[in-house]
Amino acid sequence: MVFRATFSVAVVSAVIALHGGGLVDGLAVWKSKATTSKQHPSSPYYSYKTFKKLGLPAILYSAVTKVATKVLGIKPKVVLPSAGYNSTLVSTSKVAVVTGSNTGVGFETAKALAVDHGFQVIIACRSAEKAKQACENINKAVEKSSGYGKAIFVLPLDLSNLDSVREFGRAINEEFPMIDVLVNNAGKNSAGEVTLQLDSMTMLDDLFTTNFLGHFLLTQLLLEKCSRVVNLSSVMHHFPIYSKNDVINSVDSVDFWKQAAIQPIEYGDNLIRKPYAPSKLAALLFSVELNRRYGDERFRSIAVNPGSVNSDIWRNYPSAMKYIFRQIYLTPEQGSTTSVAASVLDLGKEVVYLQPYWLPNKRKTTVVRLCPFPMLEMLGPYVGYQATEPRLPNDLGRKAAESLFALCEELAGCHFPAKLESRKSGEAEFHRNDKE
Repeated sequence: MVFRATFSVAVVSAVIALHGGGLVDGLAVWKSKATTSKQHPSSPYYSYKTFKKLGLPAILYSAVTKVATKVLGIKPKVVLPSAGYNSTLVSTSKVAVVTGSNTGVGFETAKALAVDHGFQVIIACRSAEKAKQACENINKAVEKSSGYGKAIFVLPLDLSNLDSVREFGRAINEEFPMIDVLVNNAGKNSAGEVTLQLDSMTMLDDLFTTNFLGHFLLTQLLLEKCSRVVNLSSVMHHFPIYSKNDVINSVDSVDFWKQAAIQPIEYGDNLIRKPYAPSKLAALLFSVELNRRYGDERFRSIAVNPGSVNSDIWRNYPSAMKYIFRQIYLTPEQGSTTSVAASVLDLGKEVVYLQPYWLPNKRKTTVVRLCPFPMLEMLGPYVGYQATEPRLPNDLGRKAAESLFALCEELAGCHFPAKLESRKSGEAEFHRNDKE
């Protein structure tokens, strides 16, 4: 009762904050969603402009609830170490690939999988030197914990360069008979350079390629060997369009994804490109479509929101902003919780999206229903991980995923099969110790 009352005060405080500073537009846009949905029934999304308006209220809401969480002694859910994994009777051959795992959330994810769950974790990042240093740090932690996991380096991986992705995929396929978990973690948050793909002479957006297209290709290369694919999404999947007045604002359209993925030669007068949010919606739709096509007892995919994390992704931001982030954002270890949970827990088939913040759940369901006001998922009380209904079009993203796959298969020069082939005969031997 005290918990609910305290958080009610927090929500009221945030709403009051909307009225000060001219931010009442945030609620106005929320109310206007009904009109937007009628115009575009398959795209019930908020705009990037709305996200910017919600920034200050989200910070105030987070500050109030953070104090309340500490005062009330509320503890987040944690992913416990796998029971008995370091026993000599348990196989140590489970393999995970974690991209962008030399630092931040990726490093903490790889560390947890090796230290607490006995995985061989392939550290996949652009710099061989940084990857080897990450391996050394993780393996020291494994040794200190008397565990049997291990971090290993195979080959550099530059996700913005599709040739690098292909080379990395070939190396992994040659060396490992199975991949238990692929964590598509790497990403950047600010648009900048473009990468000319020499094989197609296409100017691909560097951010979208790093965050999604490179992972799309890597997943296709490793698909037949993968048991679980974890895709890093974000609260930004709620805000994929720049403005409700955009000419192209339906996520069902191939042109919507083309606008995010390909750098145009010339900008039009009213074309403003913000590819980060579309890249995070793409990651979510990727998991939904992988489950639709291949989901069974041997394969599944889960999308995760790590939360707002104070990590190296903000390294190019002003010092004042980075100071604020340190005060209100999650640590990289906290941010890795959703990824680790998605990698190792036996979650119900209804779970497709995990996020780390408290959301109202009157019905006490396993999966929290979609919160109509996404500010509560931007910042707030950290609960570790919470299965939550993501924001999807009315057809559960089928048309949007079809458009996304069609474009990305063309750009990456790959093809996802209609169904997975039978697992190789070596699978039983590879996992034989898991049941001992």
